[in-house]
Amino acid sequence: MFRSFMRFMLASVLVVCSLRSGAGGPPPPLATYTFGLGLNTGLNNELFTLFLVKEFQGKIIETSPLTRALFVQQAQGAVPSKANLEQVNLFRKYQVEFCFVPEDTTVTLLDCPAFDELWKIRFWEYP
Repeated sequence: MFRSFMRFMLASVLVVCSLRSGAGGPPPPLATYTFGLGLNTGLNNELFTLFLVKEFQGKIIETSPLTRALFVQQAQGAVPSKANLEQVNLFRKYQVEFCFVPEDTTVTLLDCPAFDELWKIRFWEYP
């Protein structure tokens, strides 16, 4: 579960890097958006913080915190997002198995169990 989530986060970074290098299409717009994750205490006393990150010329110029539910909905493509313009289910695309439902359903998740394992990156035991 945790490995799938980390695979998703790493793949997101790789996609952003390939967009910056100009590989595979037209040049990026003036500012690009991506999803971000911090291991600092966040909204609603979560042990992590989720963000929408705005970047311009290789520098972060704005961050907007996201709730866990909104992050999951945007990453699934269920809710429009500047970081997921094509509204692709990124959990399915990057094979985060614990965070997607079968393709033949219109149900969207409001949570992803992989988030519950993130504390293990920062702490030896649950705080």
